Order: sequence, then C-alpha cells, then structure tokens
Amino acid sequence: MRKRPDAVRILAIVTCLGAALAPATTLGDFRTAVKDYAAQNFSAARAEFEALAALGDGAAQFNLGAMYLRGDGISKDRAMATGWMVAAASNGYAGLAADKLSALHNALSPADLATANGIIERYGHAALEQSLLPPPGWGANRRGGCGQFEGVTLLAAADRSMLGGGLRRQEGIIEIEFTVGTDGLVHDTEVGIAYPKGAFDVDTVRSVIASRYAPATLDGVPVPSRYFARFTFKAAADGVLWAVGKFAEVVAAAEQGLPEAQFLVGSAALLDATLRIPESKAQWMVLSAAQGGQPHAQYWVARSLTGPGCGDHGRASLWFEEAARRGDPAAAIVVAERLVTGTPAATAVERAQILLASVASADDPYALRHALALAMHPAMQPANLQLVQAAALRLDKVKTAFDPQDQEALAAAAAVGGDFAKAVSRQQTALSMARDLYWNTSQMEERLARYKAHQSFVGELLELPPRNSPAPPLKGIKMKICQPGDSSCDRTTPDEKHAPLGSRITK
Repeated sequence: MRKRPDAVRILAIVTCLGAALAPATTLGDFRTAVKDYAAQNFSAARAEFEALAALGDGAAQFNLGAMYLRGDGISKDRAMATGWMVAAASNGYAGLAADKLSALHNALSPADLATANGIIERYGHAALEQSLLPPPGWGANRRGGCGQFEGVTLLAAADRSMLGGGLRRQEGIIEIEFTVGTDGLVHDTEVGIAYPKGAFDVDTVRSVIASRYAPATLDGVPVPSRYFARFTFKAAADGVLWAVGKFAEVVAAAEQGLPEAQFLVGSAALLDATLRIPESKAQWMVLSAAQGGQPHAQYWVARSLTGPGCGDHGRASLWFEEAARRGDPAAAIVVAERLVTGTPAATAVERAQILLASVASADDPYALRHALALAMHPAMQPANLQLVQAAALRLDKVKTAFDPQDQEALAAAAAVGGDFAKAVSRQQTALSMARDLYWNTSQMEERLARYKAHQSFVGELLELPPRNSPAPPLKGIKMKICQPGDSSCDRTTPDEKHAPLGSRITK
C-alpha cells in the first residue's frame, strides 16, 4: 500500500460511511486538485483526480469516489462512487474498511452494480496490469521484448580526474541516459536526475561521452541502444550515501509517499544494487511516483518499456503522452517525433509544433537539442524561425559545451536564420570535437559544406553513422576499467564489482 504523509490532511468529507478525502501526496497536481476542492472549484479538482485515477493512483480514485458519494459539483452517484472506491482498494489505497466497502458494493441495484463493475474492470489493478502497468521485472536497461536482446557492456571508463572540471567535496547523485552506437561510442547524452543540480553534471557527462562500450545486440547483431547509468559521489570512501544527511531525508520522504523522492530513490536503486533496496520495492517506488503525477517518473517508466525495434510501445505511448501533458520536455520530444514519423497529417504537424514550443524554454540540453533537430525534419518545413531562435538561444545558455551535437544543433539553427558565418563556425567547432571523440564525421562534413554554400539543412540532424573500424584510445584520456579496492582509480572507484559505474569518491 502506498504510504501517505499525514501532515497535509485536507477537508474531510463526512458521510454515513465515514469517507474522507485522501491526504495530498504529490507536490504538484494532486495538491492543486485538493486546493481546488477546498475552494469549491469542483470541476478542476475532478478533472485532475480523473487523470490520476486513470493511471491507477489509489488516492485519486478514492477521492473521485468520495466526490460522487457526496455530490460535490456533480450529481450524487453511489454506483460511480462504489466503482472508484473498489478500484482504489485494489490499487492499494484503503480509504474505507473492507466491510464497509463490501456493504456499499452489495447494496447496489443490478443496474448500478453493472456501472460500478465497469469502472473496476477498466481501472482496477487487474485491468491496469493488462493495459498500462509495466510487466514484472521491468526497469532501466531491461529492453527488448522481441528476439534475443543483450544490453551494452562497459569496456573502458574515462578517468574523470584527467578531464578536470568541478569535482568538489560534496555528495550527490547523477542519472544519465545515452545512446551507445554499434561502434561502442557514446552520443546524445541526457541527464535525467541531478541532485544537487549542477554539482556534477558536467564532469559526469564528459566522462560518459568519452567512455567505450560493447554495443547491444539483437539476435547477435549489434544495434544502437539507449542506456541508463547512475553515479553517486561521496565525500568518504565507506558508508552508504543514502544513510546520512539530506539523502536520509530523501529516503524518509520516499517512504512517506512523496513522488519526487520516490522517483529519486527508486530509480537509483533499480540502476545500482549497492543501495540495498529490493528490486520489487524500487520498482514500486518509481511506479508509485508515476501514478502520483511525477512527470519524469512517467517518462522513465515509458522509456523502460521501449527497446530497439521491440518493447511494449502501446503502454509506453500512454506514459509518454501523460508525461508530456504534465510538462516533461523529454517526453514532449518523444511524442513530437512520433507525430511526424512517416507522412504525417497536418494536424499532427501542428501538434508537434505546439510541443516543440513548450520545450523552447526548458533547461534541458537534450530536449532543446532534439527540438532543434526536429525543426529540421522534412515534415516541419518551412522551419518555424521564431521557435528555432528561441530554442537555440536557450540551448546556447544551458548547453554542455563539450557535446558536438549541441554545437551541431546551434549551427543548423544559425543557418535557418540566414547567419551562415555563425553556422560555419559552430559546425567547425562540432567537427573538431567529434574528431577528438573518433566519431564518424562524414555527415557533419556534408552539413559544413552546405553552410559554406549558404544552404540550410533539412533532414535527420542527430543521426550519427558508426565508424567502419574500432576507435583507438582517446587523446589525453586515461582509459581504465576500475576494480573494487583499486586505489589507482582514485575518483572512479566503484562500490562493488556489479556496479562498475557506481559511486565515486570526491576529494
């Protein structure tokens, strides 16, 4: 059963059955819904409860049932109330004692019973297991779903101490997703969680993008694949990061059911067993956060359901759509990219434009990079100059200056605006950086030639062809697989053998 904080109990609904509004559990829409209810803005409150109830959030389902039972802003309807309350109980929320809930259900007429059962059959736990909830064993890097899928394997990690940057005596956590190509090289990095934000982002992404992997395979054939990695930074060599200071407070908040904390702790535990949180509990934490309306948890669940040509894309789409609706910029990009696949209708292109506009003010380099890339897609032509300029301006402020694809996106944006001198300069910078990483730069060189000829680019901007031969060691970067207890690894010593990308000791 999801635990709930008892510090924010709001507005009891007293009935003969003793039903009361469930306490607020999220820091976002659920609390807003309860505030709307308190202000008697019942229509808005019900809309949000309905949205969360459809995801299987037990508290939202119970609150929705309580509104029907009392008749708040709607006609009283014991059938609807019973259906939602029984669904809530099946999803782990015990708002009413089992005997009272059973009595309510048994007192319905045959017609009302059919109405109640219709809700239960659609939104009860058993039904959602078939339509929405991820299957048993789900989690980061468990993709595939068709054929024999084998994930990527770390071969050599770039030593962060050789890269410089802002490592300091501070504790924190970073979760990153990135693409590993069939050549084992890393690109298209995405910081999913940074706590505290900005402390270790640059150093970690620099290390990841300079590392080497064995690519994923599908039926024995190398395929490009997205991969999650999690890093923690500790000021001391022993002890568990989550047991002290602010991190202990995060764990406590997760235990109380706050979605942001549930997602942080649960997703970290799914990526690294050194946290010693059972996998089933970690999965429950992330899913609970997603059902409670945490948009990046919803995005994370959706990503875990997809794979290279495989996965449960129907369920993933539902979570992507919900995350995008709640403002997650990376989810908005996924939905927009899917809208313009193939030969899209005009309405699909229009919606994609709206989604891109919502991303243009984000602080997420990954989403901004993809927004600019999508603006170059043939279906989006002519490119929306205002949108491109807004996204480029934002990316230039928040970009990871060492990522060639950020520079490429800015070059393409400059060309759309007719500033070909800037486009050439940006593209030359991107090329220089990409060559140092031993990327295949053939398509990047073609784009540079276009900009020199005063031609903008239309096409797949972030597509990166693999190398035709293995990449040599990177210039000036010490490549090493760190082993437990190996003091020569210094800042890249992992906690345990099964977490080669695990905790780092900061100095």
